[in-house]
Amino acid sequence: RLPPAAALAAASLGEGGSDVWLAVLEAPCDVDALCQGLPGALRCRSRSPKLCTVSLEGAKEEAEAWLAGEPAPVLALERAMVAWSDAPPDAAQGVAAASECAAGTQRGALGWGLDRLDALPGSGPLDGAYETPSGSAGAGVHVFVLDTGVRATHEDLAGRVTAGFGLPRHGGGSDDDNGHGTHCAALASGTVFGAAKCSQIVPVKVLGADGLGTFEDVLEGLEWVAENGVAPGVVSMSLAGPVSQAIGTAIQRLDRLGFLVVVAAGNQGSDACRFSPAANRLAFAVGSTDLMAPDGLSESPYVDVRSGFSNFGDCVDVYAPGSSIRSASHESDSAETVRSGTSMSCPLVAGIAALYFGMHPRSTPADARAAILQGAVSLPQGAFAPDLSPRLASIAMLEACADGGTRADCVLGPWSSWSGECPAASSSCGEHWQGRRREVLRPARCGGRACGETEQSRPCRRNDAAVRYPPCTEFYPTQWFGSTDPETRPAPAFDLEGQRVRLTPSGRGGFEVCLGEAGDGPLEALGANRVRLPLGDDDFAEIVLGGEGSRFPFYSESHRAVYVGSNGFVTFSQGDNSWSAATGRSRDPGLGAEAQRLGLPIGNHWARPRISVLFQDLDPTSAGEGAGVFYEVLTFRGLTVDPRLVITWDRVPIWGFTEEVCTMQLVLHLSGSPRAGEVEMWWGAASGRYLPVVGVSPGGLTSTALGSTFEETNFFPDAGRCPVASAGAQPTLPAGLPQGTGEATF
Repeated sequence: RLPPAAALAAASLGEGGSDVWLAVLEAPCDVDALCQGLPGALRCRSRSPKLCTVSLEGAKEEAEAWLAGEPAPVLALERAMVAWSDAPPDAAQGVAAASECAAGTQRGALGWGLDRLDALPGSGPLDGAYETPSGSAGAGVHVFVLDTGVRATHEDLAGRVTAGFGLPRHGGGSDDDNGHGTHCAALASGTVFGAAKCSQIVPVKVLGADGLGTFEDVLEGLEWVAENGVAPGVVSMSLAGPVSQAIGTAIQRLDRLGFLVVVAAGNQGSDACRFSPAANRLAFAVGSTDLMAPDGLSESPYVDVRSGFSNFGDCVDVYAPGSSIRSASHESDSAETVRSGTSMSCPLVAGIAALYFGMHPRSTPADARAAILQGAVSLPQGAFAPDLSPRLASIAMLEACADGGTRADCVLGPWSSWSGECPAASSSCGEHWQGRRREVLRPARCGGRACGETEQSRPCRRNDAAVRYPPCTEFYPTQWFGSTDPETRPAPAFDLEGQRVRLTPSGRGGFEVCLGEAGDGPLEALGANRVRLPLGDDDFAEIVLGGEGSRFPFYSESHRAVYVGSNGFVTFSQGDNSWSAATGRSRDPGLGAEAQRLGLPIGNHWARPRISVLFQDLDPTSAGEGAGVFYEVLTFRGLTVDPRLVITWDRVPIWGFTEEVCTMQLVLHLSGSPRAGEVEMWWGAASGRYLPVVGVSPGGLTSTALGSTFEETNFFPDAGRCPVASAGAQPTLPAGLPQGTGEATF
């Protein structure tokens, strides 16, 4: 969630309307000499002699002229860009029981995230206990929390908050007037909520009460750590901003001083390499995970999945729990709250690093990184694509060798043969994969080189050549009301009004389609508990399904979160603000690249797990009174339990054509329903200005999945007829819907 534009502008300006700049100097450096030799009205605002950075204030033209003169010690100059905490507000309040700092096993009051950290590979993820290696607790290790400050008197921190640092422009002192910093600090070191229960918290307040600051503030905080911290130590940074060379250089120099810098990967559902500090090479970036039942049943064993909001990609080093994490609140000395974000995952891993440094006080940041990665659990690539080797942080295998032990690298056995049958292309369709493994003959010890990959997968090969399987088009029925060539592929007739479609999971991983009886009314009446989603143009909102077993099964995975797009679709792996199904027409320049390579005209539709109800450029901000996008969760159908999520786009205008509106409804049958996984769609008013798409996509666009000659499967008139159950259908949608309340995040 990016800060508002006004905050961005204000954060980039210094006093008197002059710009603020960050200069990175060669090390060793003399920051005083540089500041004394500045030309014109340029002046130094702050100096970081340990990290060799300074912040300058002055007009852009003066800064550019100074840089053009190639001042000898200056490596780079950049604007002091905004940084933000990137986390939602408190979601719940309660009371946390206090306990003394103690090592060993914790039972009782235990959050799922902490419980997940000590699970062995292959075991159940949750056992109601948290046990650290050899009774370690991070005693003597300092965790520097760069954030909004910390409530030092909170009972979960049990007097283990030492004197810290606060910028005068954020009120001075290190008290927390936001809540984000206290929540994070307790996850690293809290007696109830923390991973390293005897480590010391050092608050470094670089963000204000609104959760905002600048990278100038962050650099001053990092300089304070460099000047005052005792190595080895851990720096926890649950914040984000644009890519910054100044921040990257500071992290590298802190690393050389003996501080492991653990950072949040970011909550944009995007490539973590687009944000600092996650993009910086020596920042140990942490993504967020959630747990869900693979088949939507609450009694099923849970599996790890990437949180929909979490950033991903090559810049993410490891994942940790980050969805619905309970920890301390700044509201009182006993208050607690639930938050979600990579901001929560980061301090859990910072706590793991504190455990390691507590066991190995002579180790380096490189040793700690290798140990955490070596002890991490391999995750299934499918739920974490496009990450190639995702790993979940764990303390179960965290090495606890005695101080002074012999360093030894990991030794791996040979790879096994590729497993899995590869049928002939003439007898099968869709994706087929093979896997292989290798054993760990000797684990790394005492900071030795980590083991690396022990499992690999690849698309099927026969006679050492890749097999190109034809697409299984019945698995993902989709109809595109457009045309790349009107002569060879004329666009289907656009006549959706009153149509109803049912998609039933087929047991082969796809859907079977039938058409319901046409009718004027929606599939579901809109009830009193409907919620209006405050969607902007090209926007999306997250709906988190409540209840322990409440999920929506879709293409062999079960989802707790549904992302509703303003442009007539829902996604599951993450939110999407694409304004067109067409390849390349998205605000995310990386979306649809594979589709373009394959020559697919609607690559944005295929790029993510998606249900396109009427995917085209819509504009809910132009909707009339009472119109917009709404959702409601229904539990019963008569006396029968039939949980389902109902999403309605009510009279939403086509972008640029406010007089043309679209009305459609999507019903998702949730786990616990006798029709779990079933999808129903209905269209009232329907306009097709922008070549819309209707259908389902499994995501993970590859040539093996869709086939190099893939063509869409038409609904109309190809699909046969089927009865559609409709409870309480009304002749027309209500003229006005009041604002509701519900469990949605934006």
